[in-house]
Amino acid sequence: MSRARWVSGLVVALLLLPPLPAGAQRAPVFVEPGHWTWDAIRRLSVAGLAPPAGDHALAPVTVGHALHVFSHAEDSARSADRPFLGALAAGYRAMLELEGDTAGLVAASQLRAGWTGVRGEARGGDGYLEVEDWEGAQVLPGVQRPAVAWRGHGYIRPWLAWSADAGYLAGDAVVRSAVVSAAAGPLDLWVGRRRLHYAIGRGGGTVVGGARNETPDVAHRTTYTFQGIGAHVRDPFHFPGFLRFLGADRVEVAVGRMARVGRVDRPWVAFGRLMGSPFTERLTLGINRGAIFGGDGIPITPGRLAGLIIGLHGGEGGEFENQVFSTLVAFRPPLGVGVPLEFYVEWGMDDTAGAVRDVPAIVAGLDLAAVPGLPTMALAVERTSYAESCCGNPIWYRHIFYRGSWADEGRLFAHPLGGHGTEWLAHVRVDRPDDGLMFRVDGFRRDRGHENLFAPDRTGRSLGGSVAAELQVAGGTRMRLDGAWERGKEWDDVRAAIFLLHTFDLRR
Repeated sequence: MSRARWVSGLVVALLLLPPLPAGAQRAPVFVEPGHWTWDAIRRLSVAGLAPPAGDHALAPVTVGHALHVFSHAEDSARSADRPFLGALAAGYRAMLELEGDTAGLVAASQLRAGWTGVRGEARGGDGYLEVEDWEGAQVLPGVQRPAVAWRGHGYIRPWLAWSADAGYLAGDAVVRSAVVSAAAGPLDLWVGRRRLHYAIGRGGGTVVGGARNETPDVAHRTTYTFQGIGAHVRDPFHFPGFLRFLGADRVEVAVGRMARVGRVDRPWVAFGRLMGSPFTERLTLGINRGAIFGGDGIPITPGRLAGLIIGLHGGEGGEFENQVFSTLVAFRPPLGVGVPLEFYVEWGMDDTAGAVRDVPAIVAGLDLAAVPGLPTMALAVERTSYAESCCGNPIWYRHIFYRGSWADEGRLFAHPLGGHGTEWLAHVRVDRPDDGLMFRVDGFRRDRGHENLFAPDRTGRSLGGSVAAELQVAGGTRMRLDGAWERGKEWDDVRAAIFLLHTFDLRR
C-alpha cells in the first residue's frame, strides 16, 4: 500500500512541475492506433533516434509529436552517419506532412472508400466461475459490405483543435474517434472519444491497448474505445534536485464512463501512466494503471475515492472497484549502430498486490529496428503469458462483482489473449516511404487457458496472423490492404479490408 500511496502522490506532483523548454504550443491532434505512424515511431525509438521519452508506449501519438520525432530522428541519424535511417525518418515526415500539417479550421481531410468483410468476430463473455454464471464468447454476425469513411482535423484557434474519424464500416455507422483538444500551459487536454494504448508490446498490453496489428477499419465491433476526458504533460520534464537522475519523464491520465460491465450500468473507468528514463536514455521504466469503479446505484464517497487512488479495496466484497496494474522496463543495449535492438518487459497484476508474484501477466520481446544487411526490414519476436488463478488471487480480467470484467460490453480493454494462456508472436516490417510502400506481416500461436475471457468456446491452441500494406498509387491517393485471421480447433475469425485513400492537399 505504501508504494501505491507514493506513486499517487508522485503523479500529483508531476502535474505541478513545469516541462522542459518547448516550442510554440499548438493543440494536440491525436493519431489513432493502426495508423502507420505508430510503427514508424516505434522503429525510430528502437533505433535510438527518437527524442527522450518519444516512444508511443510512453506518450500519446499526436500529429505534432510524430513530426517532432521524425525531424529529431532525421537530425540524429545525420549526426551519427546512419544514412538509411535518416532517409527513412525524412520519408515518414514527408508522408505525414502530406496528410495534413497546415493551419485553419480544416487542416486535413482524407476519404477512404472500399470493401470490408468480417466472419467469426467475438466479444468476451461475462460471469465468474465460482458463482456458475460464466458465459462464453459472444460471436457476432458476419458482414461483407462496401465501406466509406472520412478522417479530418482542424484548428478552431491555435490552442484549440478538433479531429474526427467516422463512416460506414463493416456494416455499421461508426464514429471511430471524435475529439476536441486544447493546449493549456504545459498540459494537453482533451474530451471525446478515442482509443487509448499504453502497451509497448505488439500483441497488446496488460492494462489498456489491444494489438497494434489490428485491422483498424474492421475491428471496431470488438475493440474498446474510450469516452471521457484526459490530460498529459506535453513535453518530457525533469524532477528538480537530487531526483533529476530519474531522467526525462512523462505522465498521462484519463477518466470516463462506460456503457455496461456485466450487471453494472454506467461505471466509471480511469487510466494513467507514468514513464521515465533514469540514468540513461537507453533505459525506460514506467507504470500503467487502470480502474473500473462505481456505477449506477453505487455511491462514490470521498473515502472510497481516496482508497481507490492509493490502492485500497473499496466496498464489501470489492463492490466498488476493479483494478489492473503493470510495470514496464525497456532497454537498448549498446551493441553498435549496426544492431539497433531493444528488449522490453511489461509485468502486470490484477487487483491484488500478491498477484504480481503469484499470478503475473508478462509481455516480453526483442525488437530489431533494422536488419544488418537489409536495413529496410525490421523484426520483432514476443511472448505473452497470463497465469492461472491461485493462492487467493482472482482470475485475470474477471471480477466477482463487475462480472463483465476488463471489458465494455464485451469489448476487451487489453490483450486479445483474454487473460489466461500464452502467445508467441513474430513481426516483420518493410518500409520504403520514398517509394510509397509500407508492408507489415505478423504471425502468432496462441494457447488460451480455461480461464480466458472467451472460454470455454475458444479454449486451446489457435494460429493466426495479420497483414497490412500501403502503396502510393498517384499523387495523394494510396491503396491500403488489411487482413487478419485466427483459426482454432472448431472456429475461426477472419477480417479483411481494402481501401483507396485520398488525401486532399490543403497546404497553401
